[in-house]
Amino acid sequence: MSRILLPELRLSYFDKVGVKNTVHQLVVEQTFVDYFFQNSFRGYVIVFVKGNPICITSNKDFESANFDYILLSNKKPTEQTLGIDGEIILKRWLKHPLKREYSNVRLQTKLDTLG
Repeated sequence: MSRILLPELRLSYFDKVGVKNTVHQLVVEQTFVDYFFQNSFRGYVIVFVKGNPICITSNKDFESANFDYILLSNKKPTEQTLGIDGEIILKRWLKHPLKREYSNVRLQTKLDTLG
């Protein structure tokens, strides 16, 4: 098996121009994982990490209902480039089951319970 570095999943709230205060939530930390290469398609590849299929693509607008996990890479991934250290950089999660939007009211409620 080979290893890849999965990026962190960080959600930002109130992150707008002119607003100094932001709230960041680190949902998943960046980590190295073992993966098993499954298949290559036009524009993306599928790898398995702990039994979960992960789609890796260089197209920032890529969407698919077939995958729960989709990662954006710096360039078009292939089986060969995934095997070369530093060749493919996984930039961010395009789709992740824990990537959800929360309303301001819900966030404020959570912050109030902490303070």
